[in-house]
Amino acid sequence: MVHISKDKLDDVLRNKLFNELVHFIAPKSKASAENILGDLLTKTEKVMLAKRLAAIFMISEKVSLYKTATRLKLSTSTVKRMYTSYSFGEYDRLLGELNRRKVEKEKFWELIELISRAGMPSMGKRRWQSLR
Repeated sequence: MVHISKDKLDDVLRNKLFNELVHFIAPKSKASAENILGDLLTKTEKVMLAKRLAAIFMISEKVSLYKTATRLKLSTSTVKRMYTSYSFGEYDRLLGELNRRKVEKEKFWELIELISRAGMPSMGKRRWQSLR
């Protein structure tokens, strides 16, 4: 669980901090961005963000809320809340960016399918060949 101080920042300061973070990460190379985020985020935060992105993507691809929750090991209430946000268009920019990146979108979907199969090879007559 992510821990945040009970003392809230005012909106102006919070927006300035976020903008600084974006400017610090945005112009960097992929490797540099990975290093920065790797140093900033805990393992739990990385998993949380990855699951959130996967859930948003699955919801946008019309995967059932139940399947989304069970495959990603999220609570149904969390997925419902994300679906409501999706319905109000809160993830439109994120999904627009993902849709512009066709190769990354396909790789991301393959990763979600791998998670869904619990790491098992895809169905087919040569299903177990990769394990030999």
